[in-house]
Amino acid sequence: MQRHKCLIPRLIAILYLSNPSSSSSQNNSDDYQADIFPSYLVFLEAGGHGLASINYEHYVSKRVGIRVGYGVYVPVMVNFYFGNKYLLELGAGAIYPLYNVPDTFIGRKKSLLLGCTIGHKFQPVDGGLTLRYSFTPMFNPSNGKFLPMFGLSVGLALR
Repeated sequence: MQRHKCLIPRLIAILYLSNPSSSSSQNNSDDYQADIFPSYLVFLEAGGHGLASINYEHYVSKRVGIRVGYGVYVPVMVNFYFGNKYLLELGAGAIYPLYNVPDTFIGRKKSLLLGCTIGHKFQPVDGGLTLRYSFTPMFNPSNGKFLPMFGLSVGLALR
């Protein structure tokens, strides 16, 4: 298990460094796109880490976003993006269940869950309507259970 934990950050670094837009040879059009890239995203998600949730994501840069959601669960995630308009999304974070849902995955007491995101997002460079679908599995460290989930999202990216 420890070996896999080291592998994921390495893969993300390789993907980021191999992306042509992350190299130092950017042209002026890339600089222009960075100036008009949205600052945040507000979206609704069906399924996913919140089960049914409203979410806010702040873009720290064009490639990194921090997300907080509110639903049956409260996800706090860090997401990495690769691409320009059609984005590969890779993320990880913590998820807290708000309600005592009679669920064998959570168990009798609420505990912090771990989650990751592997998805595809359509987001125009200058903002606007954003569509997203993703595989969002969750892991409960207190009982060792794994729950595969999928999510569909629609929202607005704004500056």
